[in-house]
Amino acid sequence: MKEFKEFSQLTEAKGSIFDTKPKSTKDALDPEILIQGFGRMKYTQLKKMIARGFDDMAKRAKNGQDYDWRSLPVLMKQGNEMLEAVQDIEKEMDSPKYKRKITMLKRAGK
Repeated sequence: MKEFKEFSQLTEAKGSIFDTKPKSTKDALDPEILIQGFGRMKYTQLKKMIARGFDDMAKRAKNGQDYDWRSLPVLMKQGNEMLEAVQDIEKEMDSPKYKRKITMLKRAGK
């Protein structure tokens, strides 16, 4: 009897590399990425955005106002989705196919 994958295994990735044909090594190491529900941005911009988001959550938690506590679950969910996108992108960047692109760009001197 055929076994089916669970729904959690079939869900789409949160993030992916948008520019699959980088023109320089710099573009390959800091690719333009596409995040489901957020849009396109550079990889370093996403990392900075996550860091700012967690700093903001820490400030809201220290503040202790009621409206700050109610907004934390939404911010945490967004942060979690962005972290999942980073994991998806890093997995894609660690693939042999993408590493080969970086190596070819370095050899070409770009």
